[in-house]
Amino acid sequence: ESEFCARIDADDICTPDRLARQVAYLRAHPEIALVGSRMRIIDTEGHPVGDCYDYPLLHTDIVYGLLLNCTVGHPSVLFRRAAILAVGNYADTPVEDYDLWLRLACKHRLANLPEHLVLYRIHEESLTQRNTVAAVSVRALKILENHAQVLFGLSPEIVRGLHAKEIKFVLWPAINAVRHLNRDSRSSVWEHLRRASLIDVLRYFRRPYDLISLLMLAMLDRRKGALHSCFTFIFSLIVSGVKRRLQQKHPPAV
Repeated sequence: ESEFCARIDADDICTPDRLARQVAYLRAHPEIALVGSRMRIIDTEGHPVGDCYDYPLLHTDIVYGLLLNCTVGHPSVLFRRAAILAVGNYADTPVEDYDLWLRLACKHRLANLPEHLVLYRIHEESLTQRNTVAAVSVRALKILENHAQVLFGLSPEIVRGLHAKEIKFVLWPAINAVRHLNRDSRSSVWEHLRRASLIDVLRYFRRPYDLISLLMLAMLDRRKGALHSCFTFIFSLIVSGVKRRLQQKHPPAV
């Protein structure tokens, strides 16, 4: 029986050094149960389309991303066989990879390598749709709700509310999740709230007119231009509101 198991889809392509790099990584990091990689997208003819799946690299960022969607590429993974069996192996579900990553992350650490070690073949109709679906499916959301308390310290109701964009102030559940995920470490809640991976997830969950959350996320974001983009957006909303009020008071003559 093999210590490690690799996953690849039949029509995808691995780089020649993929398995060697992943095996070396797992042997050098015994605390990691699964390592994936980033993936470059190719068309049906095998030509790069200039797009990639640039998954987060570190366990904490991967887990924050799992609140929203799948942050480990199934065709790219190499995992420890014993760890997968210990959490129940694959389940009979249409979202078997997402379900397994959630169960595995409850007990073990995950990682992705920064290199694009897999060429992921995607069909034209899928390529045109891949950017229109940002969050998990309804079935995947039910699975996320089942694991949310253990993994994130969040109730199923809170997770459901986040995905429905019904939570009035998204930083409160974020603070609870950060505290839960880092309960055994000395890192501060503040530092984790400033991680780009978490900020991007919270921006998706923010209610459309929750400007307080929008401003606070921009203030937390250390990336260049984040605060300027926030103020530009708020200013545009104010201008649009003023224009609507003026049109209501002074409707155009018929």
